This record gives sequence, C-alpha cells and structure tokens, in this order.
Amino acid sequence: LTPKDSSEYGISVIYQELSVINELSIQENLFVGKLPMKKVAGISVVDYKEMNKRAVELLKKVGLKRDPKTLVEEISISEKQQVEIAKALAANSKVLVMDEPTASLTNEEINHLFKIVHQLKKEGKGIVFISHKLGEIMEIGDKVTVLKDGAYVDTKDVKDVTADDLVTMMVGREISNCYQNDIEKDFSNEKVIFEVQNLSRKDGRVQNVSFKLHQGEILGFSGLVGSGRSEMMNSIFGAEPKSSGKIYLDNNEIKIKNPYSAIKNGLAMVTENRRDTGFFHNFDIKQNISILPFIKTSKAGGTVGLTNSKDEKKWADFQKKNLNIKCATVNQN
Repeated sequence: LTPKDSSEYGISVIYQELSVINELSIQENLFVGKLPMKKVAGISVVDYKEMNKRAVELLKKVGLKRDPKTLVEEISISEKQQVEIAKALAANSKVLVMDEPTASLTNEEINHLFKIVHQLKKEGKGIVFISHKLGEIMEIGDKVTVLKDGAYVDTKDVKDVTADDLVTMMVGREISNCYQNDIEKDFSNEKVIFEVQNLSRKDGRVQNVSFKLHQGEILGFSGLVGSGRSEMMNSIFGAEPKSSGKIYLDNNEIKIKNPYSAIKNGLAMVTENRRDTGFFHNFDIKQNISILPFIKTSKAGGTVGLTNSKDEKKWADFQKKNLNIKCATVNQN
C-alpha cells in the first residue's frame, strides 16, 4: 500500500524525477530512513564512521567519484542519478524499478550503469527498466512489454523483435518517414533574426561562442553532459552571468541582465531541469501558464500589472486545450 511496504518487501524504485534530498550529504541520502546506529553511553546515535565506510563502497560500485560527505545540492543531475542507484543498492533490494535512468547520463555513465545492471542480474536481482530509448531496450532487456495510452499491448522476447517492431506496437501502425529528409534547405540567404557574438563566462564554461539564427531555421547544439550547452543558454537568457559578448535580435543589440529582461525582449527558455527551474511548485497551473504573458505586459520591472484573474483563466484554458494538458482543472497546483 505504501512505498515503505515496497521497501520492506525488497522493492526499490529509481524515479525519473529524482527523489534525493538536496540539503543532506550523499551518504545521508544513501541511508535515509535506515541510518546505521551505535550505542554511546547507552544512547543510540548515528554511526557516521560505518555510514561513510559503506557509502565509499557503494559510490565506487556506481562509479561516482565524490566525497560521501558532499551535499547533494552541490552535485550535477547525472551525479544525483548515480546517488539514486547507489541508494537502491544500499537497500539490498531484490527488485529494482528504473524509470528512465539514463535520461541525464553521459554515454560513459550509461555504459557503467549497464555494467551494474548486468552484475545485479548475475546476483539474481530482477530489473524493471523503463525507457523510450529503444536501442537501450534491445541492448539491456531480456523481455520487453509495450504499453500504449496506459493499456497493455504485448510482451515479447527481445531477441525475437526489432526496434521497428516495437515502434509499430507502440503506435499501432507501421511508421515511414513523415518528412523529406533528403532535401537540405540553405538558410544563408534568409534574414538573421538572432545573433550571439563572442559570448564568454568568467568560470570558463563558455568561451568566445558566436552563432547566427536565421528566420525559419532550427539550430541545434550538441555535446555531452558538462560540455557547456546549458551554461551557454543560461547566460544568453540572463539566468547566469556572462563576462563578455553581445546579443542581437533583428539586428538590434539587446541588453539581457536577467530572465525578466530576456522575456521582455521576446525570448523564451524551456530549462534543462524543469522540475527545479521550469515552474513554480506553489502556484497552480493557470498561474504558471499566465506568468509569462503578465511579465511581457508588466511595467516598472514587474511591480505593476502582474495579476488579472480573468486573463489568467483565459490564457490557461487556451493552452490546456491547445497543448492537451492532462489535468482535472487549471486550478490544480
């Protein structure tokens, strides 16, 4: 009936939305709810020496090179994922449910995770591995079950199916290319609508980056976790400081000091870590949806014009329908 019951039966879940506690250290996260104890003068106290010793062993097993006493808020998303895996191993679970465990890991970290999964399998553990990356299913799975719109479709041995078979099961029909990928459009003659020149940060995470974005163009940035993609976008959007560089919108230089000024200038950003930086937990759905239109029309740095319940409801209802947002009501948190 409860997660505690599951844990006592030997079932651990590594959630897609990480459930680490940022204010605690790595080792405290690993043993939260089951801290090793010892008696001192007849009083039970936390045995930090034993906790640290076991934490070092677990972090080595998952390949996380961090001091166990480090606060979790100081580590990256991919490292937090490794802490979650180590926490499940600390519980000595019989069954591990991994919900999209590779979503924020680098290729090297994914390979290490697969080694851990293979080792757990040899130890007789059962693994439920949830993923939309079909290549991972083909590599790591023994059996694969496909769900569609919350309903069971079928279960197959992985060796008997291809990735295309799985796609067909998932969508209910065969998929052929829906777009023409053999035609390359040259955007060099299109109007430049956005340009960044020589963007740098003091911390060295971004160094002398320049690019142009043309009208109608989709410009992609690729790289491994830690390559500086998010840091660059955060600096452009004013969420993190840049040390130098210029930003142009429609050939006019714009000064972006913070996200408020970025939004006022017509920029929008869907953040990498949406749970922490993408929305307001303490606001309801309609307030989250309407906050940007209010910011765009506000005055005096946002102190005037940030509330209008009628417009709030109008914008929220439109986007609920437009984006097919699944909720009982836009008044939900």
